[in-house]
Amino acid sequence: MSVTVTLSQSHVEKLLNIIDESERCLLEARSLLSMNVSTKQVQTPTQQKTPSIQYIKWRVKGGGSAGPSDDFAFDFTQDRDGILSRDKAPIVDYIKQRGPFQVGGYEITLSKDSKFLQRKRM
Repeated sequence: MSVTVTLSQSHVEKLLNIIDESERCLLEARSLLSMNVSTKQVQTPTQQKTPSIQYIKWRVKGGGSAGPSDDFAFDFTQDRDGILSRDKAPIVDYIKQRGPFQVGGYEITLSKDSKFLQRKRM
C-alpha cells in the first residue's frame, strides 16, 4: 500500500518554520541541561510577562468583529489546515502552562480543544 501526499508551497513553509522553531527550542533545552540548570530557575523577562493580545481580531457569534463593549468574543488559534498560528502560539502556550490571565478588564481563556482564544468581560 502506498500513500502520496501533496503539499502546497505555503504548507511546506509552515512546516519548515515549525521545524526551525522546534530545533531552536531543543538546542536551548540541551544547553540548559548540559549546564545542569533547572529550566524553572532560568526565565527570560518575556516568559514572565502576560502575552500581548493587541493583534487578536476578536469576533462575536456569527463571525462579526467584536468591539470593546462586547461581553464575549473569540478568535481561532489555528488556520484552516489545523496549524497553530505563530501569532497566537505564545498566548496558547502561556495559558496551557499558567492558566487564564486578565488584561484590560477581560479574562483571556482557551477552549477545551485549544481551537479558540476566548475573551470574557470580568
